[in-house]
Amino acid sequence: MKTTKKILALLMAAMLIFAMTITASAEEPTTGSITITNATIGEDYAAYKIFDATYEANDHSKVSYTYTKTGESDAVYAALTAAGSPFTLDETTTTNVYNVTTTETDGVAIADWLEANVIDLLTAAAGPVEASTDTVTFSGLDFGYYYITSTLDTTVTLDTNNPTVNVIDKNQGGPDIGDKVIVTHGSDTDLTSTLSSARYGDTISYKITGTTTNYDGTDKIVEVFVNDTIDEGLTYDKTSLKVYIGDSELDVDEDYTIAYAADDHSFKITIDMYDDANNQFLYDSPSDLVVTYDATLNTSAEIAADGNKNTANIDYRTENDTETETDTEYHKSSDVETVTNTYALAILKVDETGAPLEGAIFSVEDADGNAVNVTATADAGVYNYDAESTSNLVTSPASGLIIIKGVDAGTYTITETQAPAEYNKLASPIDITAALESTSTYTETITTYYDADGNVTQTEVTGGSSTTTTAPVPVVATTVQNHKGAELPTTGGIGTTIFYVVGGILVIGAAILLITKKRMSNAK
Repeated sequence: MKTTKKILALLMAAMLIFAMTITASAEEPTTGSITITNATIGEDYAAYKIFDATYEANDHSKVSYTYTKTGESDAVYAALTAAGSPFTLDETTTTNVYNVTTTETDGVAIADWLEANVIDLLTAAAGPVEASTDTVTFSGLDFGYYYITSTLDTTVTLDTNNPTVNVIDKNQGGPDIGDKVIVTHGSDTDLTSTLSSARYGDTISYKITGTTTNYDGTDKIVEVFVNDTIDEGLTYDKTSLKVYIGDSELDVDEDYTIAYAADDHSFKITIDMYDDANNQFLYDSPSDLVVTYDATLNTSAEIAADGNKNTANIDYRTENDTETETDTEYHKSSDVETVTNTYALAILKVDETGAPLEGAIFSVEDADGNAVNVTATADAGVYNYDAESTSNLVTSPASGLIIIKGVDAGTYTITETQAPAEYNKLASPIDITAALESTSTYTETITTYYDADGNVTQTEVTGGSSTTTTAPVPVVATTVQNHKGAELPTTGGIGTTIFYVVGGILVIGAAILLITKKRMSNAK
């Protein structure tokens, strides 16, 4: 069992002998009980008796409190009678028994004072006990004035109108959302990772986590709302949404309703928390709240920059909040958001002078050697990643600039499969990177540097030159240069083979001619 913290919790539990409807001839109980409702499962509760209570048998509204000093309670007596105490102790005709009165009407102030000055001097009359449900009951208590502690950190209040006192633990506050919306994609079906990037067409799985409670202070919570908004680059899969409280999956239209906005980029879930017909709460308090659903990254997604946001919050309505058609929020939590980035690749095709080259064709693969399939857009040289496509070939337009939008962050390989007419193909593949280049602008100026001979260099050199090209998205661009001239055959190619074949024929022919001449000479 946990060590009980002596923190301000509960105060003034005056145990009445009878409810007001019990007649004087009824048998009077000799003990009472304190029941804590809305207890927090897993937390510890304890009851400390501060004073004895005595009620008039025929008038239960009249109660008097006394304190009995023993040798063991001298320190408590000293505290109760010290300067600053909210209590006054007057002697009675019985030795060491004192009548107790107070003029302090602020129960929280009394609890603060008791917590600071008295509770550490007392032994609990009941508990500590760990709450296994949302109700904790201390039975068989002598009638008295009690202080209730918990391992939570704020004041609890109670009702003092019956022998069985019902305490509402208001430590929990209202429902709340976790500190982040968890997102994932790919094989992580447990939804435990945070997503940083995705491709066009990828399924993004979201998981909103929070906590529901049955009370906000002493106010019953009757409805909980989950609000979610996504950017235009995301599309909800409405069939995927699931709602859980505790271990139970809720049924739509029976346990909750969901309303999507006209643009389908936000929703509001309304969960009933209280059964008015049966006068009872529907769920334990507190309970875990989980909402899961999928969305697809579409071709309207913003490339890098601020990314594509999903924003969620939790709201709730209590029994004392006015429910009107104009009410849009009651006790809304702060927004929690996650950002999904997608990126672009850029290839700038130029000749020896830095002029753009049209007609170069490249294949594109990811770091694992998988084809990065694409479809062309209406903009020349601009392609979208498309998992449904069967082609991973891109062609440079008149500007020389190829852009492939909607790819994951990472390294990719491009291979020139066809060079422009009169130019040589690249001798080997080139790696290019998709990464966040700029978060402040939607365009990126690509500068290409050349040495004095016109060769591409990584940085500016003395006697060299440079050209600039503006890309319509923030990208890390790779400049690819082609050179004019006849394409020399590579080792093992048909060019070398043909020389070997012709050379072999000539050698054989020469040998045959030599042998023939020799035989003719011998014949003479």
